[in-house]
Amino acid sequence: MFAPMSISIIPALRGTNIPYIISERNDPMNFAGKKITKFLYQLCMKNANGVVFQTKDVQKYYKGRINGKNRVIYNPLIIEEFPDNLSDKKNKTIVTVGRLHPQKNQQLLIKAFYEVYKKYPEYRLEIYGEGESRKELETLINRLNMQEHIFLMGVKPNVLEYVNRAEIFVLSSNYEGMPNSLIEALALGIPCVSTNCPCGGPRELIHDHVNGSLVPVNDKTMLVAALVELISKPQLRNQYSKESIKIRETLAGKRIFEEWRNFCEEISGDIKK
Repeated sequence: MFAPMSISIIPALRGTNIPYIISERNDPMNFAGKKITKFLYQLCMKNANGVVFQTKDVQKYYKGRINGKNRVIYNPLIIEEFPDNLSDKKNKTIVTVGRLHPQKNQQLLIKAFYEVYKKYPEYRLEIYGEGESRKELETLINRLNMQEHIFLMGVKPNVLEYVNRAEIFVLSSNYEGMPNSLIEALALGIPCVSTNCPCGGPRELIHDHVNGSLVPVNDKTMLVAALVELISKPQLRNQYSKESIKIRETLAGKRIFEEWRNFCEEISGDIKK
């Protein structure tokens, strides 16, 4: 998993007859590293015995570019790490979790919440995570005079306890792989709004207006509308909660582990032949 590890380890396997599987963990159209790193990584992937993708869109991207077998395997849910009880009493809080980074586009969420706040001043926005965009986000919050309503909460080891008490979860990213924060929020039964971002993870998790809401990437107007709709329609929030929690069965850790084990055994069996 991940380019630096792949291009460091895989050359060392030459001549050993040990099979290897590479797993693409993000949007290949938005590779963050150097061009040479991307070239070497995709060369390793091309010649891998097996490749695991997180979404069907990424699988389509690599069609014809790899020689080995491939599978789409979603991320597992580790329910043991979840709060003991799902909270019935929700705070008037909108929450997001992720690195403070341009990829996550927390600026969009802050600007959208500013519009929501004008109509629903009893709500607050909590942003969990740290990263290079902290100063930029602080400046935006101060410019909007929203210091008493928007909070950069930093990193919390028990962040799911905080998410569990929120009324709405938002993912505002420009692109993602298969976003764990969104998976966990859905599994907690938190009504979710997400950008319909590449490489397709959110739309494989959310069926729009069934178990959550999808909005276009970087579209403040649509994000504001989705948040206002959820705040004003408690029956819709209840519907999302009942439907989204079903993801616990779909992405149960044991089920995902079996998919990985079966694929590893299949690749290993090919080598033994």
